[in-house]
Amino acid sequence: VPFLRSFSSRHVLSALVQNVPGVLAHWPSDKARPPKTQVPERRDDGQRGPAHGANHAATWICSTCGDEHDGLATVFGPKAPDAWLIDARRDRRKGECDGDMCVMPQRKGPSRGCIRGHLRLRVLDSDLDYFIWSVWVELAEADFTLNADRWEDPDRAELLPSPGRLATQLPYEQATLGLRVRLFNREPGVVPLVKLDRDQAHALVAEQREGINLHRVTEINEQLLH
Repeated sequence: VPFLRSFSSRHVLSALVQNVPGVLAHWPSDKARPPKTQVPERRDDGQRGPAHGANHAATWICSTCGDEHDGLATVFGPKAPDAWLIDARRDRRKGECDGDMCVMPQRKGPSRGCIRGHLRLRVLDSDLDYFIWSVWVELAEADFTLNADRWEDPDRAELLPSPGRLATQLPYEQATLGLRVRLFNREPGVVPLVKLDRDQAHALVAEQREGINLHRVTEINEQLLH
């Protein structure tokens, strides 16, 4: 495999999944389907601990619906790209996937490489700052190799953004798989940022461009946690 390598020496991003009741927190069976829900994720600063804003408030009143809600989780995402999750176990043995990167050898052609990043949506009417989709981005082989080689480099943030495609299906009416993005590196230990190309007609693109309100964050929580 051209760029299959071990990432076990890296100190960042080991355990991805928190065991939250009602949320998928394990690898799918061999019959494999992309998970119907996403799992709360680690903090945006790359440190271990609760997802940023996971306990925003004990309760709060929504200005849109007028109802009282409990505290909100603000980071959701699957623990691997969809293509990895639907692969048979025998195919996974040929690849490698951890909380940061995933290499998927193909029977024909070059291997597929994905890197996990945070796609942030500004929350306009709250002190949460951002709601985050933790997503996987598929990169061209040369870009993936460059990112992997520089992963522990203190100057990693100086790399030019890498063009890629979303490799995660999020709960939107329109498909999110294949949306064009750019992956922006940050210093080692901090999850890269994902920015959608703005010329795409998609609700997710509009939400990243314009921001969302706290009611929308509540809708996502209710959809994925209940």
